[in-house]
Order: sequence, then structure tokens, then C-alpha cells
Amino acid sequence: MFKFPARLLIGGFLPMLLLATAIAPAQAAEGSMLVIGRITDNPDKHQKRLDRMAEYLAGELADYGVTSVGTVMVETQAEMADLMRAGRVDILSETPFMAIQLESEGVVDILMREWKKGVPEYHSVIVVRKDSAVRGLADLAGRRVSFEDAGSTSGYLLPRNAIESAGFDLMQLNGRRYRAR
Repeated sequence: MFKFPARLLIGGFLPMLLLATAIAPAQAAEGSMLVIGRITDNPDKHQKRLDRMAEYLAGELADYGVTSVGTVMVETQAEMADLMRAGRVDILSETPFMAIQLESEGVVDILMREWKKGVPEYHSVIVVRKDSAVRGLADLAGRRVSFEDAGSTSGYLLPRNAIESAGFDLMQLNGRRYRAR
């Protein structure tokens, strides 16, 4: 196991390299393994990206005594917090919302933020059918809305907050569907 305090990494390849090379010479022991974690209920969605990160870091950190880089995915925040506290996960690539939650619990330190598809920032959009009468948030009264994964900042938390800030209460119908009232 790669020995350094539990940290949270929100980042792509370059930020990970900067983190790893900054701490590796001082803290990696010969024959160390680095473990990257992710919280997800859909491992297939994240496995390929985590495998690429692991392969990249293994090559970059070999000179610092890191002999392998593995990945761990769990379904809940509590499971990941336990793994990090136990020293079984070294870095974590996660959503901003999850990062803030884990930091507030004292489990991690946020070091970097992720760039998605080569850009540092992106935004959420609310999409309606072309023939819909909905032209703004005020038009959502009594209508069903559906969100992305509840752990997604841009696909759930920010749009939900925008709708609730517009004065609507959301009533959960089933799965990821809600009714604005």
C-alpha cells in the first residue's frame, strides 16, 4: 500500500501525476501498491477510465517504488470512507458533492478538481420535448421531471436545487422521477 494520509483527488491524468510525483519520493516504500477508489453503483461505467489511470500512474511512479496500481469501487460513501480510514484506498476520483461530504467528515483533503473532456467547467441543462409548453422553470408546475444519478452534481444536485429555488417542492414518484409542485 502506498503510504500517505488519505486524500481525495478530483482530477484527470495530469493532476494525478502532480499529486503522485509531489509525494512519492518522500513516502513510497519499495514494493508499494497505490490504490485508486471510486464510489459508484455502476462499475462498468467507470472501470475503463480507472484502469487507464492505474496504468498511467504505474508507469509514472515505478521509479518511486510503486510496483502496482489497483482500483477499488464501492457503492456507498460509508464503504469508501471506511476503506480510506483503514488505509486500503489512497486516492479517490469523485464528484464535487461527494468530495465535500467526505471532506466534512474529516476523511479526505480535496487536492484538485476534475477537467471533463478537456474543459475545466461545464454546466447543467434542463431539456424538454420540442413540442412542450415548458419554456422556463416556472412552467414546471405539476409536471414530471427526471434526474441523473443522485450522486451527480451536474445531473441531479444543481438542477434539483434550481427547481427548488424557483419555489417548487419535488415529490418523488419512482426511481429518478419527481413531480414539481
